[in-house]
Amino acid sequence: MQPKLPSAFEATLSERIINTVPDMPDHVFSKRFEKKMKQLIQQSKTASKSKITVKRMFICITAAVLAATIMALSVGAVRDFFKNFFMQIFDTHTTVQSNDIENTPTSIKDVYTIIVPDGYELVYEDEIFEWSPYVCYDYYKDDIYIFFAQYVKEQYDVDVNTENRLLEYISINDNDGYIVDLGNNEYYISWDNGEYIFDITSNIGQKQLIELAESVHKVE
Repeated sequence: MQPKLPSAFEATLSERIINTVPDMPDHVFSKRFEKKMKQLIQQSKTASKSKITVKRMFICITAAVLAATIMALSVGAVRDFFKNFFMQIFDTHTTVQSNDIENTPTSIKDVYTIIVPDGYELVYEDEIFEWSPYVCYDYYKDDIYIFFAQYVKEQYDVDVNTENRLLEYISINDNDGYIVDLGNNEYYISWDNGEYIFDITSNIGQKQLIELAESVHKVE
């Protein structure tokens, strides 16, 4: 290869490809995303500290078998109780999906919102496109936060922290849903209104959070 060919190739690559890439602003992650990442990192650190011995492995396997047996026996009751949701129960969390996606919107056609108390600032809002499968809003007032999201049913796939926590049935405006006490005055509520699924997480307190959930309405 001629000595000047590598430099010529590099210059051509830079001119034709690299320089044609438009400048793009840095992506700003939501407070919700940052909070979730911190939780995952903390869980990872905790898991890495525990050593797996033969005895511990045997206990874990036995517990897994018992859990699977119990789940198999109770899955019918769970499905009857949460007809609109399909749940997979694990040691540290529960994965929840919609159990009713037929003839439902595949993108956000009607936008819903909540009545936010005075003094809260909207710090993050998803931009809505014709193909948007969900939209979320993050509000803050000092250390109190409110995370509200709307999903199309086929894209609703969430992991709820149910480690040592109880997932309970709740009715929001006569719509089936569930609530989880996450500790430290923090609660998670999710419900199905027939067309979409909503969830709301906050450390505002249980009573106030239920009131927020019941304030959800379609944007006219």
